[in-house]
Amino acid sequence: RDLAKERVLSNSAAYLDNNIALETIDPHAVYPTSIYRHSNGLTLATPDSQTIEAVMSTTLTTTIKITRGVLDPSNMILANLYQPLGRCVALVDDKVVLHYGEKLKSYFEYHGIKLVMLVHGGNEIDKDIQHVEEILVELKKNNVARNEPVLIMGGGVIADIGGFATALYHRNT
Repeated sequence: RDLAKERVLSNSAAYLDNNIALETIDPHAVYPTSIYRHSNGLTLATPDSQTIEAVMSTTLTTTIKITRGVLDPSNMILANLYQPLGRCVALVDDKVVLHYGEKLKSYFEYHGIKLVMLVHGGNEIDKDIQHVEEILVELKKNNVARNEPVLIMGGGVIADIGGFATALYHRNT
């Protein structure tokens, strides 16, 4: 009976030591890093710690804003999002940039926000892992923070490869 009690105390001490170590090893596991992701967990164990059950859940939240004239300087949706960051990193389809590139530059210039424009092909032939890798390299080269939103302008292909690249880069944090 005392042996079982010692084992429980030993396991409890190991759990607390692990909890403290985890703050250094992987703080993202302990502290939230995104207002859009909320995780819960519960761990249950038998008194002898021979059976442990963990129940975990993650809730992801996203915001969708629908507007007209998003690049009109009087529309503050993008400015309000990117002003606190001091810049906007925009992944733009190579055909869209021909029609909206100057308007995009003017919008962010008007609001005093630095614009980093990454232009990529948006054709079906561009939908491959090499183009995703190119975007990842550019995100890294531009020191994009893990929680920094990336503006994607274009159609389905650029949205797909850009969304995939940013999901890999941000790693769900």
